[in-house]
Amino acid sequence: MNVRVENLSFAYRRGKPILDGLSFEAREGEITAIVGANGAGKTTLVRSILGYLMPRGEVYLGEKNRKDYAFSEVTALVGYLTQESAVQAALTVFDVVLLGRMHRLGLRVDPAELEKVWTILKKLKIDYLADRQYNELSGGQRRVVNIAQTLVKEPRVLILDEPTANLDMQNEIEMLELVRAYTHDRRAATLVILHDLSMACRYADRILILKDGRVFRAGTPLEVVTEESVREAYGVNVRLLMTDESTPLLHILGSVRPTDYHFWEE
Repeated sequence: MNVRVENLSFAYRRGKPILDGLSFEAREGEITAIVGANGAGKTTLVRSILGYLMPRGEVYLGEKNRKDYAFSEVTALVGYLTQESAVQAALTVFDVVLLGRMHRLGLRVDPAELEKVWTILKKLKIDYLADRQYNELSGGQRRVVNIAQTLVKEPRVLILDEPTANLDMQNEIEMLELVRAYTHDRRAATLVILHDLSMACRYADRILILKDGRVFRAGTPLEVVTEESVREAYGVNVRLLMTDESTPLLHILGSVRPTDYHFWEE
């Protein structure tokens, strides 16, 4: 199921447009990384796609306009990982992940549903946390539980807002490997907001660089991530290197703005 956005614009009342005529398509079976400097419109874009905001323009899930879906249909089709978890209740890790199957649960929980939860916990190597209280976990552990809750839903569209936040290097890599495997194996259309451009180049099939609420560059990592595009979109000078897999790797040289800071005692 592709996700197509046509001429999307959004502004808070009397404010400067946060999205300004933005159009692109995220294809099924591919990861589309959404990148850009702070304030470029990344989170506003995904919230507009989901219908949490009311932008001008059109959003299509498959061939059908999102406005023509019932809210319950969108909830069943789309898995959304926010920057912060909304879970506040005293629940175990197992129960938090089981909530991801809520759209399929009846008065009695089928054993097959419980097995799906165990499966995703094992894939993420957090089955040992199943009986722990969610609110007692570290920030990184909660992040992994949140992605488990999102994936156990088996969505056809996956939208992840900074999924690697609070994760150490090993868990960051394993998280993105899992997202890539899910995307390719389940033919999901995955949109993921990432701050690490090198990771975006390594794991994304396509990259969407936003600047001032518009599509600044869109295409494969090799097509859009250049020394010039990074300097213009981020205000940072970089030297672009290539890995053996022909994946762009960024060596940061410094900000284009003066950073000659001095501190002194009065």
